[in-house]
Amino acid sequence: MKKLWARLRGDHRGVADIDFAEGRYLEAARSYARAEDHVSAAKAAAAGGDEKLARSYAERIPNPHDAGVLLASEGMDRMAIGFFEKSGAYWQAAECALRSNQVRRAAAFYESSGALERAADCYERAGAVEETLRVLGDESQRLEAGNDPTARRRVDVRRAKLLAKLGRVEKAAEVLSGCGQHLAAAEMWSRAGALDRAAGEFLAAGSAHRAASLVDALPSGTDAELRARVLAAAERNSEAAAIWAELGQVDRAIEMWEACGDYLQAAKGFREHGMYDRAADLYFRAGDYGEAAFCYRQAGDLRSAARALRELGLPHDAGALYLEADDPLRAARAFLDAQDRSSAIAALQAIRRDDSDYAESAMLLAPLLIAERRSAEAMDVLEARSLIGNMSDAEVDEVAYWRARAHEGAGEVAAAERSYERLAKRDEPYRDSAERLTRLRADRKSRSEDERDTLAVVEVFAGTVIDDRWEVIEELGRGGTSRVFRVHDRRRDEEVALKILLGTSSDRSTAEERLLTEARIGRRLDHRAVLRVYDVGRYAGCLFVTMELLEGRTLEQILQEEGRLPLRVAHTLLTQIVAGLEAAHEEGILHRDLKPSNVAISPDGVRLMDFGIALFVDRDLSLTQTGQVIGSPMYMSPEQIQGRDLDGRTDLYSLGILVFTMLTGLEPFRGRTATAISLKHLQEEPPDIRVSRPGVPPQWDDLVHWLLAKDRADRPESASVVAAAVANLPVEEAVDQD
Repeated sequence: MKKLWARLRGDHRGVADIDFAEGRYLEAARSYARAEDHVSAAKAAAAGGDEKLARSYAERIPNPHDAGVLLASEGMDRMAIGFFEKSGAYWQAAECALRSNQVRRAAAFYESSGALERAADCYERAGAVEETLRVLGDESQRLEAGNDPTARRRVDVRRAKLLAKLGRVEKAAEVLSGCGQHLAAAEMWSRAGALDRAAGEFLAAGSAHRAASLVDALPSGTDAELRARVLAAAERNSEAAAIWAELGQVDRAIEMWEACGDYLQAAKGFREHGMYDRAADLYFRAGDYGEAAFCYRQAGDLRSAARALRELGLPHDAGALYLEADDPLRAARAFLDAQDRSSAIAALQAIRRDDSDYAESAMLLAPLLIAERRSAEAMDVLEARSLIGNMSDAEVDEVAYWRARAHEGAGEVAAAERSYERLAKRDEPYRDSAERLTRLRADRKSRSEDERDTLAVVEVFAGTVIDDRWEVIEELGRGGTSRVFRVHDRRRDEEVALKILLGTSSDRSTAEERLLTEARIGRRLDHRAVLRVYDVGRYAGCLFVTMELLEGRTLEQILQEEGRLPLRVAHTLLTQIVAGLEAAHEEGILHRDLKPSNVAISPDGVRLMDFGIALFVDRDLSLTQTGQVIGSPMYMSPEQIQGRDLDGRTDLYSLGILVFTMLTGLEPFRGRTATAISLKHLQEEPPDIRVSRPGVPPQWDDLVHWLLAKDRADRPESASVVAAAVANLPVEEAVDQD
C-alpha cells in the first residue's frame, strides 16, 4: 500500500527505499536513478549483482572519487580503479589494483602517488627488476634531497642487493659506498677484483687491518695517495712518508716519519713549515738540543728552550732563559750548574714569600748566602712564617740547622749554641750539629776576660769606605752605644743610612743581639709604611746595619713644633700607620713601643721605625722576656704594665694614645713618675677629646675610647678592623657657631 501511495505521489525515492528494504535491489536501482540519486542507484545495482548496471550508474556520479569509494566499498575494486585514477587518487587506485591482483598496474599507481618503495615492492613481485631499480634510485635521490640518511641507506642497501643478484657488482659497490656502507662496499669491490677500491672502502670503514691485508695485492696503477694510506695502515710508515713527500703533502709525511721514529726528518719538515713547537719536541727527542732550543724559543716556550740548553751543556744561558720565562727557581739551579753563585742568589731572591716555590727556594738560598758570609740575609730568608707551613719533620730539621748556621755566621753565638744543642740531642745528631756545638763552646771558653773587656775603637769619618761598598758621606747622629752615618751604597748606587754599634764588648753583646733581632724583623716587613732594613755586617769587629735613608721629621718633632694636627692630616697619617701595623701583625710581629718618636714623616709618606733600627734618635730597645715590662710608659697598654702575654691589641692601645695625642697635642695619661702614669693606664678612663677640641666629630672620640679599652677583649680584634673603621671617619671638623 505504501509503495502504491508513493507511486501515486511520484515519490521515486520512497518507492526505491521500499524496494531496497524488501530486497528488490535492481528495481530499487531504477527508482533511485529516476530520483537522480545515482550514488544510491549504483549501490543498489551492486547489491543486486549487476556490475554493468552499477558501473553505468556510477559514471553518472559527478565526483569520480566518490564513485570509486562507492564501488570499492562494495568490493568492485576492478571497477573502482578507473574512477580513482580519473580523480587522481593513485594510492587508492593502487590499493584496488593490488586487491584485484593487478600487481604491475598497482606498482604504476604507487609510483604516481609518490609511494616509491611500495611501487618497488610491486615491481619486484611482478618480476620487473629494472623498474624496481629505477624506482629505488628515484627514491634514493628524493631521500637525499630531504636529508633523511637513515631511510636513504635502507633503500640503497636494497638497490645494491638487487644489483648484486643481477651480477652488477661494481654498480652495487658504488651504491653502497654512496650511502656510507663502506665495509659492504669493500666486500663488493673485492668480489669485483677491484682491490684498490676495496682497500679504500676498508679504510673509510675504519677497518685498517683489512686494508693492510691488501697492501701487497694493490695493482700497479693504484692511486698514489691511496697506496700511501694503505701503507700507513700496514704500519709501513717510512714507505708511506716517501709517497706523501712526493705528493707534496708534507704534514702527512711528517706524521709518518714521526710514527716510524725518524724524528730528525720529521722535525726538519715541521721547522720548514713554521711548526716550531712540534719541531722542537722532535729535535729534543732526537738529541739535537741546539735545534730544539732554537725552535722552542721561536714557539715562545722559553722554559723548554732553557731545558734544551741545559742538555746542551750551556747552563748559564739556560738560567738567563729561565729568568726571561719568569721561572727564577729553575734559573737558580741552572746558574748553580754553571758555578755562578751570585746569579743564583739574585734569581732566588726574586721569589716572593707568597710564591708556592718559596720554601724550596729558601732552602737553596740560605746556604748560598751563608757561604757568601751574608748570614743576616740568610736568617731573614729562613724566618719567613710561610716557610715551614707544610714541611715534613725532616724538612723542619733542615730549616733549624741552617738557622743555626746563620746565627753562627752572624756572630750570634748563644742562639747558634741553643739551636745546635737541640739538633745534637737526637739519638743521631742532625748533620754536623754536635761537632759545631763542641767547636763553638770551645771557642767561647778560649776567649780571655781581657779580650772580652777591651774597648772597641772604630775610626769612621767622611770618606771612610766600609767593606769596599759603603762610602761615608757625613755623620747624622750618635748615642751612647752607636753612631749613624749617611753613606753611599755603591752596589745599590743610592744613599742609605748606616748605624754602627760601639762600646765595650760586654756592653755590645746585649746590644748586638737586640740589633740583629730588630734587623731581621725590619728585613721581613716589606711594606711602604715600615722603615726598610737592607744589610747587616761587621766593620773592625763592630756590628753595623744599613737601612732606608729618610728625609723628614718624626711625628714627635712635628707635634712639638706645631701642636695638634689638622683633622685631615691626622686622618692621612693614621691611615698609613694602621697599614704598617696591619702588615707587621700579619707577619706575627708586635711593635711594643709605638709612639710619636717612632713614626717618621717623609715626603713620600709615613714610616714606622724600631721594627728595625731607629734612624733619627738612639734608643735602648728592650728584648722580650717573660715578666719584663717593655715600652714607653705614656704609650703602654695595661697588659704591658702588668707584664702579661701580649698580642696585636697591645699595639692598638698604643695607637689610641697616638691618635689622642695627634688631635689634642697631649697624651691622655700624664704624671710626674712612670708609676703614676702606669696607675692611670690601669684605673682611669681617657678624657673626652671634644672637651679640649669641640670641633672633632664624635666618631673620632668613639674610636679612641674603643682602642683604649682597659680589657683588650673590648678593643678591636685586629688592625684590619681598625683600618676599616678609620676609612669611614669624617675628615671635616665642625665649625664653632659661638
